[in-house]
Amino acid sequence: MSDMREIAARVRGFGWHLQLLIDVDADPKAVERIADLGLPVVVDHFGHVPAERALLSPGFTNLCALVREGRAWVKLSGAYRITPERGPYTHVAPLAQALLAANADQLVWGSDWPHPSIAPPMADDADLVDALLQWLPEPLWQKVLVDNPSRLYWTH
Repeated sequence: MSDMREIAARVRGFGWHLQLLIDVDADPKAVERIADLGLPVVVDHFGHVPAERALLSPGFTNLCALVREGRAWVKLSGAYRITPERGPYTHVAPLAQALLAANADQLVWGSDWPHPSIAPPMADDADLVDALLQWLPEPLWQKVLVDNPSRLYWTH
């Protein structure tokens, strides 16, 4: 945690955010402690908890609470990293729904292209986009794909 405090101190003046690739279940309070540093925090890959157990996990529950409070962002990315399923990512849909219910204003999307360190079969980007469009009601497409990223990346 001392390393994270040092990083936060170094980047604060640039208006940057902290982006985390962590399994939020490994330390369910980690994101909360990092959010307390006073910088925007973005958690990649739905919190990186396997989809089949995420909804019952303390880490994902805490992540949803932080999203609800506006204290953390989640990147709806890397669905193929949390499920063995390769399209249409129906196993990940309940996680997306939980995060949307928590606070759609704190969600952004990422393709995770070029999909590093993934064993074949490689994720199909068209399947990832199709899944996102299934998870989100059409009125939220603009928010998650345009408005939220603009606010995260250009207004801090």
